[in-house]
Amino acid sequence: MNKYLQLYIFLFLACVSFNLSAQDEHIYGKVTDRNDKPVYGVSIVNRYTGAGTTTDFNGNFTLYMTPGRMNVVEFSYIGKETQIEEFYLRRGDVREINVTFWDLDIVLDEVVVRSTIYRPPTRTAVKLNPREFESIPTVSGNIEDILPMLGGTVSNNELSSQYSVRGGNYDENLVYVNDFQVYRPFLVRAGQQEGLSFINPDLVQGLEFSAGGFEAKYGDKLSSVLDVRYKNPKAGTSSGSAYASLLGVGAHIEGANSGGNLSYLAGVRHKSNKYLLNSLPVQGAYNPSFTDFQALVTYKFDEAWELQWLTNYARNRYELAPDSSRTSFGTFNDALELRVFFEGQERDRYTNWMNGLSLNYTSDDARLKLKFMGSFYDINEIEAFDIEGAYLIGSVETDFSQEDVGEINTVLGVGVYHDFARNQLKSNISNVGHRGYLDINSGEHFLRWGLDFQHEEIEDRLNEWFTTDSSRYNIPYHGTEVRLNEVLKTDISLSSNRLMGFIQDDFSLYTGENDELAVSAGVRFNYWDLNKELLLSPRIQIGYSPELKNFKFDPEKHLVEHRWNLRLAGGLYQQPAFYRELRNFEGEINRDLKAQKSLHVVLGSDYIFNMWKRPFKFTTELYYKEMWDLVPYDLDNLLIRYFAENKAVGYAGGIDFRLNGEFVPGTDSWISLSVMQTKEDLKDDFYLQFLNAAGEDILRSDDREIVDTLNVEVGYVRRPTDQRVTFGMFFQDHIPGNEKLKMHLRLLFGSGLSTNPPNSNPRLRGFFKIPSYRRIDIGFSAMLFDFDKMRRQMYEKHPLRRFQSVWASLEIFNLLGVNNTVSYSYIKALAANGSGEVIYSVPNQLTARRVNLRMVVKF
Repeated sequence: MNKYLQLYIFLFLACVSFNLSAQDEHIYGKVTDRNDKPVYGVSIVNRYTGAGTTTDFNGNFTLYMTPGRMNVVEFSYIGKETQIEEFYLRRGDVREINVTFWDLDIVLDEVVVRSTIYRPPTRTAVKLNPREFESIPTVSGNIEDILPMLGGTVSNNELSSQYSVRGGNYDENLVYVNDFQVYRPFLVRAGQQEGLSFINPDLVQGLEFSAGGFEAKYGDKLSSVLDVRYKNPKAGTSSGSAYASLLGVGAHIEGANSGGNLSYLAGVRHKSNKYLLNSLPVQGAYNPSFTDFQALVTYKFDEAWELQWLTNYARNRYELAPDSSRTSFGTFNDALELRVFFEGQERDRYTNWMNGLSLNYTSDDARLKLKFMGSFYDINEIEAFDIEGAYLIGSVETDFSQEDVGEINTVLGVGVYHDFARNQLKSNISNVGHRGYLDINSGEHFLRWGLDFQHEEIEDRLNEWFTTDSSRYNIPYHGTEVRLNEVLKTDISLSSNRLMGFIQDDFSLYTGENDELAVSAGVRFNYWDLNKELLLSPRIQIGYSPELKNFKFDPEKHLVEHRWNLRLAGGLYQQPAFYRELRNFEGEINRDLKAQKSLHVVLGSDYIFNMWKRPFKFTTELYYKEMWDLVPYDLDNLLIRYFAENKAVGYAGGIDFRLNGEFVPGTDSWISLSVMQTKEDLKDDFYLQFLNAAGEDILRSDDREIVDTLNVEVGYVRRPTDQRVTFGMFFQDHIPGNEKLKMHLRLLFGSGLSTNPPNSNPRLRGFFKIPSYRRIDIGFSAMLFDFDKMRRQMYEKHPLRRFQSVWASLEIFNLLGVNNTVSYSYIKALAANGSGEVIYSVPNQLTARRVNLRMVVKF
């Protein structure tokens, strides 16, 4: 470890000594059309200086700029949508900007604008450029780590890519990659087992995320949608990247032939977070190994037709031979400690193979687009563990005058537990679909439609049990008889079909010379032959944006004019069960389970303003969700155990605030704050209330004092994902005068989630609270090599000439060393006085402070 630190310190110091020659500040790049063909004669104008140029026959351009201020450059061409690029150019900067005209997503999006400040007014989705988050310091390295910065999204486990949105759980989020839906693992119980997310950040061109009120073109889930677009390499180009760190390695390549009819994009990743897992309270022999390979290949038959193939193979392995654990909890005056000594091991296998094929058609005028899709998922998950634990729980000496301070001075309980499982789940998901897009009125009126047929085959074999023995007495106590508890044994085969579709109309109305009122309205349908339920889900989004078309710039103050984007969205969002919702605590399947339903109302605004002579955007969204036919569940780490009954109603409401912009010139930062409440009311959740002679409620009393009993309904209680306040920040800075040395800070705070013991009294549901989640990750990065800066100093055969850039990073995870709690284990023991069993809630803690070293090379 010391050798690695010495090497990186040397590299950091070396990068400071780089002396760069001065250059004229300018931008350069290429303008292409939807078929990657160069566009000649595009007008390119700097709105501040009035300087301009046009593209040559190859679509290339160069435009000299004025440094030290915000630049706004307009790209325009007759019959094409004008595009705006805004950026801060510093002295000596040379920046590449490539623009694609009429680069319409096959059926999903309007013209792609890469700016994070501006977006169409109707949509509740925020559009993100993943390159702005390349240096975000995270444990997992997954692109989902961006989402908590946006508001309304909660991620309380740094080891996992799962997230909950506005009171929903992990199963309520839609994820698409190039229009193919992605599925989360079924059997994963904890973040350390999960491994790599499906989405490879190196392959991503752009993404959009909506936390609610999304359009009809997206599927049937209750909470959110993450729409990811992979890169489309330009004709005659080739590039790639590679990275290595203490947590894993990866590489990707991309390119296209000179004619542009064949392009490829491929990436491979390997992750082994053994170094990180050794900071968990459970000590032992960790052997995690997570590997995946992805590729996207596109072949263009002609100007109209193209074929795309997306493939992914993921092999995730998690092995653990635990040795011991030592967990301290309680308060200073009532400090407790649990010690466990283990025997046995855990060996989990998760394999996922996905193939997707799409045939795309684009008419000559790009007004009609058709997409025919087919995909197949083969998922095989095996969970196997056989672990015995001998435990001792006791109170800890806190008097510093005593010799045994910090040690157990009173034993409160001892026992042995045995946890066993041999589970396997296989699922095959086949899908064929069609998407259509029609431009009815030259970019002002669009019609979209889609149809999908999906076949699912699931085989679920479970064999797991758990038993506890305290002082040679089985818990629950049955005298001398030993009984297993929490037994789950099933062998289920499930085959079903779904038919889904939508139609959506997008149009704009001009209410004034520069004002625009935009409307997106549509309806979805979903039919599942397992429960014979037909669902219709109307949805609408309305946006109003004054001065949206006329983007103005003050040349004296160098400022973008202030403006508002206002939007209202709502509709019906219904989520048919997939599989896990059908299975109850006993492993039985409820084939008659109906879809969970919710009504969304979202009122939002974007306020674009200027601060420190740079544009910023402040976003506010106020939302309310009324929910019925809910399927209640218990949440334990990442494991969701459903009741498998439509036996609850509920609601979620709150407000999200987000501010993003260049707090430091040239670097985007994000700050978000969310306040939310979500509750549910379960049917028939009565408990027995004991009353004394005065009519007072008696929780613990002598039987002789009880004179009456009442059946009391619990009413509304907190849902397991009720996190009232969350705050996220991603802040970037650099050394003044030296932008090659940067700092990246990620801060997360979430107030306590609700929890309760399993199979507890209905009165205790959501009664207890997990401590707040607090985490700061910080990274320091240095550019060791920049080709754009050094090109004039490099001869033709220079060994680094093929490299675009080289970055080195030093990251500190959990900077403050906070012991965050992800869930509780409930340890049972017989009371010392023999009066019965006592339950102790012991926190399951997440990772401690760790240092990571990372190197990234782009070529």
